Amino acid sequence: MAKLYLSPARRNAVLTGIAVGGAAVVALSVLAVIGLRPRTPVADPAGPTSAAPSLQTALLEAGDLPASFEVRPTPTPKAPPPKRTERCQSLVADPAALLRSLLPTPGSSPTPVTARHVGADSGVLDQAVQIFGRGQGTEAVDVIRKTAKSCGAFTARLDDGTKARVKLTSTSVESLLIGDAYTVSMTLTTKSGQQTGYLAISRVGDTVSVLRRTGPAGGPVLDRQIQDLVGRALDKLVVLGDPSLLGTAPAHR
Repeated sequence: MAKLYLSPARRNAVLTGIAVGGAAVVALSVLAVIGLRPRTPVADPAGPTSAAPSLQTALLEAGDLPASFEVRPTPTPKAPPPKRTERCQSLVADPAALLRSLLPTPGSSPTPVTARHVGADSGVLDQAVQIFGRGQGTEAVDVIRKTAKSCGAFTARLDDGTKARVKLTSTSVESLLIGDAYTVSMTLTTKSGQQTGYLAISRVGDTVSVLRRTGPAGGPVLDRQIQDLVGRALDKLVVLGDPSLLGTAPAHR
């Protein structure tokens, strides 16, 4: 019977394969004994953070407001918002509509939470809080700033369909260690008279809070009211982002 001979190179390759195979079997056996399994790396999600029920804690409550305000449900708009909100019009739109218009893709983030507060002078304070995707919160605030800067005076439709001439009278920007705060004061002139108000934006991380106040002219000193409410909104956003900061956030009274 003829003997089967292997060349030195092929013999070495066979022996190497046997050695490697044996080492692999030993390694897998050790992993099985200690309870480990090979894992496929999970990609870090880049999309928006899901809105948790705790997002409600970012809304201002009765105890955060001046005594002249009372909490009321946010009403359903009488007319559906336009499919495309004109840039300046968005500044006087419902805060939730403003935030939705800033989303990169409609429906890409959870629906914003909203609240409405009505003052004794019939002034109305609307609030909406929205979570954006990573890095998009800063972009959203920047868009609002640029829009306000380019819309010094314009004609717009209010929530009830009333036509109004809007003038932006002042702006304030604060870059804080914990986020941003931005406000713009407004004067709205309609056939029935003049109203004053403001738009106040607070951002911590990628969570953005928008306050919109409208009411009769000659009401309370709005500058002080804005400063106080923006501070309280920032406090709530800080605690929402990191509950361990509860009690360490600056108090606004």
